[in-house]
Amino acid sequence: MTKAWAWTAVLAASVTAGAAAAQEFKGAEVSAEILGYTDDSDLGETTYRGSLEFGVFDAFGIQADLAFHDSRTIDLGARTATIHVVYDALEFATVGLFYSHDEVDDEGIDGSANLYGIEAGRSFGMAGGEAYFGFLDGEGEDGQVAGIEGTYDVTRNISIIGSADLLFADTDAARLSIGGSYRFGDGGPSLFGQVGRLGLDDGVDDSAETFVTLGAKLAIGPDQGTTFGSRGLFEILSGF
Repeated sequence: MTKAWAWTAVLAASVTAGAAAAQEFKGAEVSAEILGYTDDSDLGETTYRGSLEFGVFDAFGIQADLAFHDSRTIDLGARTATIHVVYDALEFATVGLFYSHDEVDDEGIDGSANLYGIEAGRSFGMAGGEAYFGFLDGEGEDGQVAGIEGTYDVTRNISIIGSADLLFADTDAARLSIGGSYRFGDGGPSLFGQVGRLGLDDGVDDSAETFVTLGAKLAIGPDQGTTFGSRGLFEILSGF
């Protein structure tokens, strides 16, 4: 574990613990998923995520996320820690600021990347969505990121999910996906699946792969989970 990752993890834990002592618990999520590529079965990963959110100073909140991405076929893994500062007193949307740190330090490969930016989300009855825009500060590569995700509740237990993420850097990337989820009862765990496409373009060669994800999630607390989704470079470059 590098010093940067250690300090980020300590910051996340400290902020979350301080928020817990000061105000109320809002929600938490834990999830696990498997991703595989249909055109190349050697590519893919298993991802574990956890998230906590606490309300502070009435309209403000702090959300802390941790994610672990492990390749199934090569000795390569990544960890991501994210802090969101959430503001929930506007009529048109819940807004926030985020900072995430990705770390890769497996045998033969060492690197890190930081993302920071703004985000917003809103519910519209049976539908909901969120969007973000930010900047990439990586080792030898800078750029911008943007994304949007939407959900629609077909029934109380069945939802449709769609998302799009973009990376503008020395290597551009576009990730599109659509799928659905099924929740067992009110407040119970849910199963989800998605199919999507990830395209990469380094200015010389471009490629695209179709992927499929299957996973499970448990959301708890008064808000039944946390406000915003996971951020990080490896959330866009899934499986690589």
